Amino acid sequence: MNRPNALAWAAGAVLLLALVPPSLTSVRRAAALGGGLVLVLAPVALRNRAVAGEWILVSSHGGLNFYVGNSSEADGTYRSVPGIAPDIEGQVRDAKTVAEAAEGRPLTASGVSGYFYRRAGEWIAGHPAAARRLFLRKLAYCFNSVDLSLNYSYAYYSRDEPTLLRVLAVGPWLLVPLGLLGLAVAPRRPEQGGYWLWAAFVPVYAASVAAFFVSGRYRMPLLVPLCVGSGAAVVWLYEAVRAQRTRRLLASAAALAILGIAANWNWHLDDGRAEERTEMIIWLVDEGRFDEANALLARSRPTHPEPALLLYRVGRAFHERGRPQEAADLLEQALRAEPQRGEIRQALARVLEENGVALSLSGRHAEGAAELERAVALGPTSPSAWLNLAVVYGQLGRYAEARARAEQALRLQPDYPQARGLLEELRRR
Repeated sequence: MNRPNALAWAAGAVLLLALVPPSLTSVRRAAALGGGLVLVLAPVALRNRAVAGEWILVSSHGGLNFYVGNSSEADGTYRSVPGIAPDIEGQVRDAKTVAEAAEGRPLTASGVSGYFYRRAGEWIAGHPAAARRLFLRKLAYCFNSVDLSLNYSYAYYSRDEPTLLRVLAVGPWLLVPLGLLGLAVAPRRPEQGGYWLWAAFVPVYAASVAAFFVSGRYRMPLLVPLCVGSGAAVVWLYEAVRAQRTRRLLASAAALAILGIAANWNWHLDDGRAEERTEMIIWLVDEGRFDEANALLARSRPTHPEPALLLYRVGRAFHERGRPQEAADLLEQALRAEPQRGEIRQALARVLEENGVALSLSGRHAEGAAELERAVALGPTSPSAWLNLAVVYGQLGRYAEARARAEQALRLQPDYPQARGLLEELRRR
């Protein structure tokens, strides 16, 4: 239920169980396994029928995930689809909206999934060479040491935070090369066909992940048989040392070296540490732990791949927490780093406008006017900023300048009653 792509292994297991070895007993065992799968999944399908009004075996988001991993923009990892928010609620809501807009008719949940399956299939059919290269790259990611995060970054909590994870050194970097070697060389009796049935989980499940896109948590089930394989490899190597089988040791060392290089190859993938640090800083701000947030921000800036985005998001967090001065400082730094980003400019303009109003309300009209002038320079299309500036200039007795700002607010929003009322009052002065 939690990993629908594992159904590919379930189907493969039924088939292999029927054929390895080929006999009536094997067919009976395969039928028993198939019946067990039906019994387990039937309540889920019945619940889906009762809730959604259609027969869906497990879940209906497979089409969207298939498209995420197979399109012209796909790189083998999770990438948000234009028009679809990158969260569960957004995917449920927006995927339906996007699919129905493209099809021009209402769609069921399975219809939405089918739409994205078709789009991915069209790309694969139109770009077979690129699709093959992408699939092979995704297979390599499945057996790579990097942890591709979705919701939380394991790499962050195991390297940046003082947790127990820091001392748990065993991971894919070791389990993949050692486990693959162990699965290949583990001693077994020829009649034990069940071993191959069990070991086949690794390639079949890896292919089922690579068919979509790769993430650390989707890849996780692979590590279970690789743990077992690692144990077999250790026994194999130990026995080779005891028996002084030099050729076996040399061959094993060469295989481990090749597998180790492949498993630890640097694909320059994002392990989510930068995003997790950003989320941690924002959480600290939300909790009111401002000193800790600033300290973590200072440590994160030098290595963050997008420092301007980091400053922008933290600046917004300070703004929402009622810390306008810190927000303005961070947003100004972000704007200096990337002056072309409109969202940073707009956010800074809003903060400066609020600061200007607050300063004016506290009697510091000149300082408020200066902040508001900066706000309208950054956001010249904001009627409220022009109106607030007109009010402050009126309080300073600079009526001509106040009238000019009120007129600009009216030009931007002709039906602005506050601006019209202020302008009439100013004209009487």
